[in-house]
Amino acid sequence: MFILLICFSISSIGKFYWREIPTLNLIYDTIFQDFNLLNKSPVSLPILGIGILSIFITFYSFHKRYLKDKILNSPNSILFIFGLLVLISYSLLEFKNIKHNKWAYRDIIGQDPLLGIFKSSRINFNNFVSGKKLSGKFKNLTLKKDAPNVIIIICDALRDDHISLNDYHRKTTPFLDSLSEKLCNFYNSPFHTSSCTSTFCGVISTLYGVNFEELSSTNLGIHDLLHYYSYKLSFILSGSHRSYYNLTDYYGKHIDNYFESKDIKYISPKIPASSDRTLLAYLNSTQFKYDKNEKQFMYFHVMAPHEISFKENIVYSVGNKNSKSDLINDYDNGVIQADNILRDLYYNLKNKGLLENSMLIITSDHGQALNQTKNFLHYGHGFWPIAETINIPLLIIDRQNNYRNDYSTKIDLYPTITDRCFENPEIINMLLPGISLLKKSPTSRKTFHLGELRNYGEPSVSIIESSNGIPLYKYLFNPSDKKAYLFDLKASKGEEMMIQNDSILNILKNDHHNYLKMK
Repeated sequence: MFILLICFSISSIGKFYWREIPTLNLIYDTIFQDFNLLNKSPVSLPILGIGILSIFITFYSFHKRYLKDKILNSPNSILFIFGLLVLISYSLLEFKNIKHNKWAYRDIIGQDPLLGIFKSSRINFNNFVSGKKLSGKFKNLTLKKDAPNVIIIICDALRDDHISLNDYHRKTTPFLDSLSEKLCNFYNSPFHTSSCTSTFCGVISTLYGVNFEELSSTNLGIHDLLHYYSYKLSFILSGSHRSYYNLTDYYGKHIDNYFESKDIKYISPKIPASSDRTLLAYLNSTQFKYDKNEKQFMYFHVMAPHEISFKENIVYSVGNKNSKSDLINDYDNGVIQADNILRDLYYNLKNKGLLENSMLIITSDHGQALNQTKNFLHYGHGFWPIAETINIPLLIIDRQNNYRNDYSTKIDLYPTITDRCFENPEIINMLLPGISLLKKSPTSRKTFHLGELRNYGEPSVSIIESSNGIPLYKYLFNPSDKKAYLFDLKASKGEEMMIQNDSILNILKNDHHNYLKMK
């Protein structure tokens, strides 16, 4: 019963903060590797500690009394204590539900409160592609003689409308601004979206070229494909990717350089594990092995825009974290810090000769809501696929600079990379749902974007309909009120222009339900 209490307490606290049951690895990393994460909790640590202590004192009192009277073994007592634990967990979540909007609600029984701690609650494929050989038809791919290095930098939670490169009123990205001015091979997408609103599926869709809900054991990651053609693989990551529900399963086994920020203790212990400076420390250490004459695939993950990251420079003052202005200030400080890290990464790679023939992609996994969208007010990500959470930047620095200048989405990156690297990319691109940015825009297209998969009985879904690369409409389903909304994207990339058109809305509703039926 004591173990059950611990499991229920961990599960309810995890659901309260992260909408997930935390695994043992995640708990260990948070407490022993990166205690700074707890300092970002929405409830102060003393209050959290008092709450946990109260639960244990309550249990101890019942335990001592019933053990003395030898009643603990009776079925009624066990059911009573078990019910008490359920009530505590449920009350904790209801408390948050009262303070916030309905999106904050998560039921503790929705996931296994016991086994969920000891194993991932996410579906994972256990390195499903890393041990497989390419099928016969993929072996017919021919690598270009001048195929570039492929370098992907994902800035976690970076929105496209909060970078000064896209005319944001604050100077948040001076380095990127300067690159766009002095490089003739700098591409900035006018409208790019993520496939979802959270890191897990945002990263997976980047590497595999499909939405996460469409992933199966037959999919091949771009990293594994390039590895087969003698590319060296480097995954250099800020954050806890091993602990985050087995995210590293999707990176495979054939990695030549693997680093995540908690490993900084072996290189430079004085740098906080939550700082993106860990990436630069690793690149400058003897642990990073590379030969500039070999083909390289490099994936970097920068955490600076994310609310849990370590902030070095505070340009805009942050006072009351509950006010909208200070939420925006805090976020903009993270964007400025990401720009600083991008600058240092860029020149570090350039000095190593890794940018001489490269395709450098800078993008994000998802955006960040800042309580700015009417009818969908919330802070953070992982919920509704509104513009705040799925509209992200896509920047490409590449001597091949004839990328189409229109709407694109996450799943278009994979076929774009194969287009750059192979003589006959159609062999694999014909199997992918995305459209290479080096190809003509499709005459008609619908892209699907999901919110948190365990949001309610069904996830929040948005559909963007475009024609010849021009976005026309956005459909958005809100599971909290079971309503579907339609927005005009010709006037705005967000949810400013709601329209009433029952014929279009009904068609997109049907697309929505058919899409989920196939998953």
